[in-house]
Amino acid sequence: MSTNSEQLEAAFLAAFSFDAEEGQTAFEKFLDDNATVIDDDQTNILDKAGWLDHFAFHSAKLWESVEIVHYDIESQIIGETGVVTSNYTIRGKPVDDGFRLRHGVCSASCYLSGDGEWKAMSVVLGPMMSYVRNASSS
Repeated sequence: MSTNSEQLEAAFLAAFSFDAEEGQTAFEKFLDDNATVIDDDQTNILDKAGWLDHFAFHSAKLWESVEIVHYDIESQIIGETGVVTSNYTIRGKPVDDGFRLRHGVCSASCYLSGDGEWKAMSVVLGPMMSYVRNASSS
């Protein structure tokens, strides 16, 4: 891969597949071994192993169907460092429960690795509702 935005965004989007096996593999490939992930489902910052365990939990047989749709994707690259941001919607149907719809924002801070692949050093996922409820009054 090279240092263009389309390839950075393609790596970012590939990492967010909710396919139980392929999604796990894609996100694992995208995350640097020393990466940190902040996810609205967790109360603490996760390392790569912690995030992959959390992702596997959500990818398990808990869902009849689930997908994440990113939109308003923007990226900026300076040298071999890039940042990708997006709004997203997670929509799905848990087993034995009603339909779920969650909107949020995502940001990934990335670098171009020695083998030419984009890797994320940090990923932040946050629900829009927390930004609305906790917004400053001024």
